[in-house]
Amino acid sequence: MVSAYWLTAMRSDTMKNYRAYRSNLAMSKHPRLQHYGLAVIACGVALALARPLDAPSSCFLLAIIVSGLFGGRGPGLLAVGFSAIAFSFLFLPSPLSLSSPSSSYFRFGVFVVTALTTSQLIEAKRRLEESRRRIDEALSSTQARLYRATQIATVAELAASIAHEQAMRRPSRRSLQKTRR
Repeated sequence: MVSAYWLTAMRSDTMKNYRAYRSNLAMSKHPRLQHYGLAVIACGVALALARPLDAPSSCFLLAIIVSGLFGGRGPGLLAVGFSAIAFSFLFLPSPLSLSSPSSSYFRFGVFVVTALTTSQLIEAKRRLEESRRRIDEALSSTQARLYRATQIATVAELAASIAHEQAMRRPSRRSLQKTRR
């Protein structure tokens, strides 16, 4: 039981740190501009690393993931667009045209579908996290109210117990009347 509580507390702390980072990023003066800038920079870094590593698809997909996670849907889609353009013009044997071989179209199509799917999965993850955050807030609010109600019930039980003990110690009116006669 202690280990489950500890794991829950650790996950909660990690989520709080992540949310604090996200809220600090969102609290800046130009968050959208920064998020889109992050997408452009991530694509630039992916482009710089793609040639030496000879892994353009992987580098661009990582840029899309970073942009989607930290920027949101719009920056993620911007990263998809930039990555698709860079992939088409710099990493296919010939830029897509009517004279391009069908394998180039297939490779480009697979890349774009994978990139869009990745972007949508990241957005779904973000929505689930937001939903979970709202549920966690509602749960903690309900737990606080339940704790308060438990406190009140405990005090009420204690008061009833004290009142009952005092009533049992006092002689009743009938017994007083009998003793007076």
